[in-house]
Amino acid sequence: MRIAIASGKGGTGKTLIATSLAVHWAKQGKAVTYVDADVEEPNGHLFLRPTFEKTTRHTVPVPRLAGFCDGCAKCQDACAFNAIIALKERVQVFDELCHSCGACVNACPHNSLKLQPRELGDLRHGMAKNINFIDGLLDVGEARATPLIEGVVEAADGELVIIDSPPGASCPAVTAIRGADIAVLITEPTLFGVHDLDLAVQVCQKLNVPPIIVLNRANLGGDMMDAIKATGAPLVAQIDFDPQISVATARGELAIDVVPGFADAIANIADAIVVSEVVS
Repeated sequence: MRIAIASGKGGTGKTLIATSLAVHWAKQGKAVTYVDADVEEPNGHLFLRPTFEKTTRHTVPVPRLAGFCDGCAKCQDACAFNAIIALKERVQVFDELCHSCGACVNACPHNSLKLQPRELGDLRHGMAKNINFIDGLLDVGEARATPLIEGVVEAADGELVIIDSPPGASCPAVTAIRGADIAVLITEPTLFGVHDLDLAVQVCQKLNVPPIIVLNRANLGGDMMDAIKATGAPLVAQIDFDPQISVATARGELAIDVVPGFADAIANIADAIVVSEVVS
């Protein structure tokens, strides 16, 4: 089962829930893989503290001129992303815009364009508390995170794969959620939280990934039950704000191990995930 832990906005407690679920299932003897797909600012390692066993450079293919060019501009015309322009007897490739589709290579009448690897960032593998740990770290200055997110997600396998998605409802989040069996959307009782939750639910519906909702810090803010119900996704759990969770995190401890009652809340979410997957 592939489980995407997502949120319409940042700061809702997504990584807290994702890492806690990984620990919960690992304690039950399940084969768990935790994937931190938020490659622009991964923080799952701060919770789980893995020992990294392997780091590889992730690459994507981009076109390079490797032969005669007469400036015909057929490669430029074929590119839907304006990533290549034809100049006199050469071409200019804008790597940050290239989607590695290969259309320019196929369009070149002289077969002078060749796809060559371009590095985007690190893909790291490790172990943490009997949990397979995978994350990605995008190079500083890179404009597109989605190719590295695809690489991180594709590297994961196992009985249970927990994908800690980037926040929001844009391309990075879509890339992480796509292909999951279920999406657990973490929200908070604020107007911003519920507004962005609605966008996340729409993303899941477009991707045909069934969403369920967890309301974090449920005892703060106003009554958002009607707004959550309006999304059409089931609310499966509510977790009250507990300052002990923040204290445990600041100390480098796992809240699921040291905060009374939090382990029960995570167990309830895990049960709801399993039931929702069976029903779907």
